[in-house]
Amino acid sequence: MNYIITMKLFIKSIKESIPSESALKDYLTLTSNQQELLKYIAIVMMVVDHITRIVFNEHTNFFNLSTRFVFPVFVYLLTYNYLFRTKNKKEYLKKILITALISQPIFMFSFDYSSFKLNVLFDLFYGLFILYSFDYFKKYRFKRKINVKLYKIYIVISHTIILYLFGSMFTYNYFGIILIITTYYFLKTYNFYVLMMAILILTTLNMGSLSTLETFSSLLILPIFHLIKQTDLSFKRINSLYFYMFFPLHLAFIKLLTYL
Repeated sequence: MNYIITMKLFIKSIKESIPSESALKDYLTLTSNQQELLKYIAIVMMVVDHITRIVFNEHTNFFNLSTRFVFPVFVYLLTYNYLFRTKNKKEYLKKILITALISQPIFMFSFDYSSFKLNVLFDLFYGLFILYSFDYFKKYRFKRKINVKLYKIYIVISHTIILYLFGSMFTYNYFGIILIITTYYFLKTYNFYVLMMAILILTTLNMGSLSTLETFSSLLILPIFHLIKQTDLSFKRINSLYFYMFFPLHLAFIKLLTYL
């Protein structure tokens, strides 16, 4: 009896220690300037990573392994923009897809892949496309008299089959797609348990690596996020066109350096 009472008190203390949704929202919401700083940091570290991999053909040095947080940063930024700053979500997805298609041959050429691999923009596009398919349903279900349960089942099954068949072609496999979906629901709810799920997924992004540093380096987004939260600097917002086109252009430029 005493054991049961002790366990109930223990569980109650844990629940009371869990931060509220409003507390998480206050702590994990960045201002526009802070998001721009986060974007600049991610871009710089992405370039560092690609230089070490393309020019020096290094895949296990410190600079390469410690930049695994870049993808989670872009997941956060693009998902946040999709959710809160984009009125025309269809056009938003179209820009990402067009950039991904333009970048693909440059990506394959730059990294000398022996087998076909999609560049990371396809991960971002497809994750957001799954979210868009649900948003589309919510917007038009009454106009087109769509059966709610059947449509949801259809969406879940179809995307599950696609990920099962083609998930290995994505840069971060299906873990990257799941991270985008989880980030979306966290930004909508600021639920502690969804946050814990996102952190768990972060540790799986590079699970296939033999390096402990690479496996857990995605979690660097958490202290970086905390440090940026303390800043109050002003940054000029990067034009969306420049931001999208930077990816293929910087890959092409870095690859050209290898011929000098």
